[in-house]
Amino acid sequence: MLQGDRVYFQADVQEGDNNFDMTFANMSSPLLCDSFLDTGVAFACVPWASERSVSVSQSRISQMLGTDYVQFRQSLGIIQNFRVEVQGSFYGPESPRYSNTYVKETSSLIQETGQPVAISVAVW
Repeated sequence: MLQGDRVYFQADVQEGDNNFDMTFANMSSPLLCDSFLDTGVAFACVPWASERSVSVSQSRISQMLGTDYVQFRQSLGIIQNFRVEVQGSFYGPESPRYSNTYVKETSSLIQETGQPVAISVAVW
């Protein structure tokens, strides 16, 4: 809830980190708030910007590698062909020699171990 220049959250919090995501937009429309929040017993907290990290799950990679390619594509509604390379393992067919193939390469961390991993996805 926004009151003056203060933002209030009403939530059940636990000991340790409690994260709230805020999205700011430059909009001139009025706020559609129709509730009341008692701020008389509000507890102060110290906000800081958290650093987001992106990681991939080894168990989800293994699950993908163990799933039939056609079934996997159909379950996610993927129309185009693709090939994923993760740590020397390949998933999906090779791209045709004469095709417009788009490749995205990224580095990430394995969620379970924290080890770096290179991932390459080719789409045609």
